[in-house]
Amino acid sequence: MTTAPLQVPLAKTPEVRFAPPGLKTSKTLVPPVPHETEPEDPKPDPANNVFFSFASAEISVQARATLQSVAATLNEHRRETVILVGGTDDLGSRELCVAISSKRTDAVEAELLKLGVRPSQIRKRPRGCEAVSRQSCRSETCRHRRQRVEIRFAK
Repeated sequence: MTTAPLQVPLAKTPEVRFAPPGLKTSKTLVPPVPHETEPEDPKPDPANNVFFSFASAEISVQARATLQSVAATLNEHRRETVILVGGTDDLGSRELCVAISSKRTDAVEAELLKLGVRPSQIRKRPRGCEAVSRQSCRSETCRHRRQRVEIRFAK
C-alpha cells in the first residue's frame, strides 16, 4: 500500500524582500492587509448635507427641508455665502463622477435660488470622487454617505 505525501496548504504571507547591505533601495511597498470590516466613514451632518440616490441629481423631500433652512439663514444674513461641495461614491469613471457631482451642485444651487438666495451668495465646487478618502466603500451605507452635496458656510 502506497501512501501519498500529506499536502498541507501554506498560509498566505506578505512577500518580504531583502536588499544586500550597502545597496540603496527605494521604499518597499507592503501590500495592504484586508480589513475584516469596512472602515467607518464619519456620518455627515444631515443639517449641512443634501443626500442623493445612486447616480441621481433629484432633490428629495428631506433635502428640500434642509435647503429651506439654509435659505432662511442666507436670506436673513445677506453677507453670508455658502460653498456647495458635490461628491459621489467611488463607482464609475472620473468623468462620470465629476459630471454627477456637477449636476448635483447645480440642482442644489437652483433650489436655493428658487428660495430667494442671491447668486452672489453661492459658490460651487463639484469634486466628483477625487477627494473621497482613499479607502473604497463596499457597503451601500458607506456609498450613500458619499452621494451628497455638502453645504459649507464660508468664513
